[in-house]
Amino acid sequence: MSPATDLRNLNSDIGPADHQDPLLSRKTIEEVALEWKGDWDLSDPRISPTLADLTVFRRAGIKVDGLTGGHDVLTPDALLFRDKLAESGVKGDWLQWEKQVHCFPLMFSYHVAEAVAGEDWILETVRANARHPSQRHFSSRVRQMISQIDTLFITCSRAWHRKSRHLSPL
Repeated sequence: MSPATDLRNLNSDIGPADHQDPLLSRKTIEEVALEWKGDWDLSDPRISPTLADLTVFRRAGIKVDGLTGGHDVLTPDALLFRDKLAESGVKGDWLQWEKQVHCFPLMFSYHVAEAVAGEDWILETVRANARHPSQRHFSSRVRQMISQIDTLFITCSRAWHRKSRHLSPL
């Protein structure tokens, strides 16, 4: 969800997104990148995975899914990452939602329609991946973690709905 895929910050499409993103900025990317990289160069694939050999996912049978918002400065690079995955033969489902901010599905508990829909998409995608026959090679521990993520979203959502019934409208 809203991945940072190239911390070199070179994509010219970040500029327009920078003017629309209320949460992050190009400057934020630069500051975080400098802290995150440690002694590594920003061109190191461990820092900027768009620069990695993404065919390893295809060869390992790993599907890469993603979700991005159109008003997120990380989206231009995330879309290039998605395209490079596809060019490398890596399967995956991606939801690109225009006019949405960084990690917008996390606002589901505030009943933001797009956030609820984004959360539903994540849950449906995780469930479908867990049930897919190609995932049988994953250990029971990984399947258990997927189940816990699913349960966490559902539990948070139910708790918010219970709590919100007792709130008075503004």
